[in-house]
Amino acid sequence: MLEQARAILVNATRGEQVVDAVILSHPALTESLYITPWHPGFTDTVNNWTFQYVPMRVEKPGTVENLSQEFKVVLQDMNEVAGAYLDQIPIDTEIPVTANFYSYYIDVDDNVSVADGPYSLEIGEFASEPDGIGFSATPQATNVSKTGERGTIARTGGLYRQYT
Repeated sequence: MLEQARAILVNATRGEQVVDAVILSHPALTESLYITPWHPGFTDTVNNWTFQYVPMRVEKPGTVENLSQEFKVVLQDMNEVAGAYLDQIPIDTEIPVTANFYSYYIDVDDNVSVADGPYSLEIGEFASEPDGIGFSATPQATNVSKTGERGTIARTGGLYRQYT
């Protein structure tokens, strides 16, 4: 709680606001969707990205000790922006939707700079939430394959048998 209060005071004295932004992309689509909960939206002039306002909530991983890096997003309702985008993705596709999460500093003069990110994650499936449509984005699983051979005592005989 103390860290959150400190961050609010530091940003308030500099006249900056931290804003979340999400880029949704999929190979079946011609262009990505750039969305933010910041009204009326903003433009990242460095990358030439225009983020449009969508009523949503972004929940970031809570602590540094939590290594799962799972982001949760709830779209307030499946509005015409996100709904039209997600309807274009084939239902039977094996390729997940990719979500890139950023945090931006926006000051009182509407100057935009990247504060954090990108976190490139994959969306599993969408679920109905009490206040909209939600999804969780997690990193790609990298520990699902095995390489090499297992060195077991039965297979190698172990060191004891080798030196006796």
